[in-house]
Amino acid sequence: MRINLITQEEYDLLIDIYKTFPELSLQNVGYEGIDRSQLSPEAIEKDKIVNDILKKSIVGFSSFQNFKRDKNDNPRIRFQYNYNYDGQGIPFIGVGYILIDELLSGFKEELNEKS
Repeated sequence: MRINLITQEEYDLLIDIYKTFPELSLQNVGYEGIDRSQLSPEAIEKDKIVNDILKKSIVGFSSFQNFKRDKNDNPRIRFQYNYNYDGQGIPFIGVGYILIDELLSGFKEELNEKS
């Protein structure tokens, strides 16, 4: 996955939307998703803002699905994107996840717990 880092203002906006609009969050299991037909007009507007930010940041981005907490309770984003964004291989739209912090600061290194 390739990203373009977002601004502090965009980060603050994503965090504010995450905290203020819980209807855009879902601790999904499998393929379940948010029923967007049940969203308030304000939530629909915020959903569009999230999509606009992610479209600029995530290369191959298709659509925002929902906010979700990781195992350490950090907010992350579940989204659809084109795994073939670089034209290599077979086009495939699938799910991706990214911590909101990584959109601002870049990808975090996973610790090797083998030692």
